[in-house]
Amino acid sequence: VINKKLTIEPGGTIMWSGDPLDATVDIVAYFRVNRASISDLTGNVEDDENVVVDDRVTMTGRLMSPEIKYDIHLPEADETTRLKVNSMMATSEEKSRQFLSILINQTFMLNQDISSRGSSSYSAAAGANLNELVSNQLSNWLSKIINDLDVDLNYRSNREMNSDEVQVALSYQLFDDKLTINRTR
Repeated sequence: VINKKLTIEPGGTIMWSGDPLDATVDIVAYFRVNRASISDLTGNVEDDENVVVDDRVTMTGRLMSPEIKYDIHLPEADETTRLKVNSMMATSEEKSRQFLSILINQTFMLNQDISSRGSSSYSAAAGANLNELVSNQLSNWLSKIINDLDVDLNYRSNREMNSDEVQVALSYQLFDDKLTINRTR
């Protein structure tokens, strides 16, 4: 089960004119990853640039049957980097794969065209999914120990670079979820 908190961008609207289920929505929300490596997408170690990535979801139309669009936005990247990433996601299928990879694994996945030419990336994807599953289960277990405390652990292993990365995020809820204190390390 994917359980991610999205941030709603200011300026979105929900308008009612009668039936509450017949509202009109125009909302953009995003899930932010602070460090995603472009080399994970391109397969080129020379592209070892970490960027901020926003997985964006746009909902428009009727509340009960909205039109939903997925997009990947690099808010702090230069135009060259944006063009490189967009060129690697030329098809809607590839964009959807990358959107889910960012949402679930918090990293890009090797482009499908590149992975089909070279060795298979299924083992890397399986390892990343296993890491995500273990991290989620550990996070859930730790969060149950202390009420109102959310613990999020994220473990990434990069075999090519012989490095491991562990990210810990703590979030504490106060005043019936009206105040949230976050800390990421």
